[in-house]
Amino acid sequence: MEIHEVIQRQRFRICLLLLIFFLLILLPLGCGDETTSVSDSKRSSATLMIRWNNTSKLSDSSSLRADQDCPEGDVENVVCQVYDANGDWLISDGPWSYSDHSGRVDNIPVGQDRSFVVLAEDVDGNIICQGETSGITINPDEIQDVEIDASPFLPTLSAPDDGDQQVNPNGCSLEWNPVQNADGYIVQVAEDIDFQTIIIDASTAETTYTPSALQSLTEYFWKISAKDLYGNIGADSEVRRFITTFSDDDATTSLSGTVVDASTAEPISGAAISVGEGTYTTTTNTAGQYRFENIIVGSYAVSASMSGYTSSTESVTLEEGNPSTLNFVLSETIVNSDEYRIVLTWVSTPRDLDSHIWTPDGSHVCYYSMGSEIYPPYTQLDVDDMTSGGPETITIYQAQDGTYTYAVHNFSYELTISDSGATVEVYGESGLIQKWDVPDGDGRWWNVFTLDGNTGQIDTINSISDTAP
Repeated sequence: MEIHEVIQRQRFRICLLLLIFFLLILLPLGCGDETTSVSDSKRSSATLMIRWNNTSKLSDSSSLRADQDCPEGDVENVVCQVYDANGDWLISDGPWSYSDHSGRVDNIPVGQDRSFVVLAEDVDGNIICQGETSGITINPDEIQDVEIDASPFLPTLSAPDDGDQQVNPNGCSLEWNPVQNADGYIVQVAEDIDFQTIIIDASTAETTYTPSALQSLTEYFWKISAKDLYGNIGADSEVRRFITTFSDDDATTSLSGTVVDASTAEPISGAAISVGEGTYTTTTNTAGQYRFENIIVGSYAVSASMSGYTSSTESVTLEEGNPSTLNFVLSETIVNSDEYRIVLTWVSTPRDLDSHIWTPDGSHVCYYSMGSEIYPPYTQLDVDDMTSGGPETITIYQAQDGTYTYAVHNFSYELTISDSGATVEVYGESGLIQKWDVPDGDGRWWNVFTLDGNTGQIDTINSISDTAP
C-alpha cells in the first residue's frame, strides 16, 4: 500500500512538472507573436512632399504674402513629427535637406487620423518654418504619400514702431501679424536689448497684447515667438524698442539751469542736456540756459555735453511742487599732458570764495596775484567770481617740477565754508581726474590737495583749518 502511494505521488509530480514546462514554453511564444505584430505588421512608412510656403495651397490670410518664402539659406535641417488623433507624439524622423523638398518617415504606427508636422530649423535649432497636415491614415504594408505646405513660423511685428518714444504706459498695445498654424504666441518684454532683465514673459492666443507693468519714461525692448498646437516654439521675431511717456497720474515738476565755460564763465550755447539716459533731452539757448517742464518726480542722472569740452554728469532728486535748478560748468578739453585745470563752484552763499595755489617756485596765485599763462609760474587765475557760486578757475598751463598746493578761502564769511556746498574738480588730459566735496569743520580755509608737477600724482588733504596750508 505504501509502495503504491509513493508511485502515485511520483507520477503526479512528473505530470505537474511537465505542465509547468509546457506553460513556460508556450507563454513567451504567445507574447512574442503579439510583439512581432505590433513592431512589424502594425507599423508602416510615409514619403513626404514638402512645399515651402506655396501660398496657393494656404488658407486666405492678409498676413501671407507670396514673396514671404521660407529662407533656404538659413535652414540647416528639416525634421518631421507624427502625432495621433489625441495629439500625442508617436515618432520623429529626419533630418533632411531643405532643397530636397521631401523626406521619408519609417516605423509609423498604423491607424487613422495621423498628423504630420514638418519643422525647418536653423543651425541653432530654432524653428523658422513650419507646416502640418492631419487626417492621414497609415495602413500596414503600404507606403503613404503625404503632401505638406510649410511657411515661415516667425511673427512680423506691426506696432508700436521701432524706436517710438511716445508710448502711453497705461495704454500700450503690442501688435503683430498672425502666423500660419500658430496656436498661440509668447510675448517677452525686457529693459535691455539682450533680454537679461525680462519683466514680462506671457502667452496669448491673440495677435495683440497689452502690458500692465510698464513704468513711465522707461526704455523697453520686446519680441514675439509663435507656438503650434503640439508645443513647438518658433524662432524669435525681430526685437523692437520703445520709450514710454508719462501718464496723467504721474506727479511732475520742472528742472532748469545754465551751462558756462570754466575758464571764462561765459554761457555755452547749444550744449546738450540729457536727463535719465535720454528720457528727456534739450539744448541750451544763446544765454546758456535750459529748461524742462513736466519731468516726473524722482532721482535722475543729468548730463551736459558740448563738442570740445569734457562732459559733466550730476545727480538730482526732483520733488513734486518744488522746481529744481542744476547748473553746469564745462571745462574745455585739455590736450597737453602737463596742463591741469582746477574748478571751484559753490552755492550762492557765502558770496565770495577764493581759490589759492602755491607753486613750486614759491609763487602764490590768487585774486590779488593772478599769475600768467605764458610767463612763470605758468599758472593763472582765469576767473575770479566774487558775487555768486562760481566758477572760480585756476589753470596750470605748464606744470613745473615740485609740489603745488591748492586751498579755498572763505573771503566774505556770511556762512561757514562747510555749509557752502562747495566742490573742487581737477581736469587733465584724460578729463576729470578727481573731485572733492567740502567736508565738515570749523575755519575759513579748506585745504584741498597737493599736486606733484613732475609725476602728476595728487594727494588729498581735504580738511578745514583756520590757517592756510
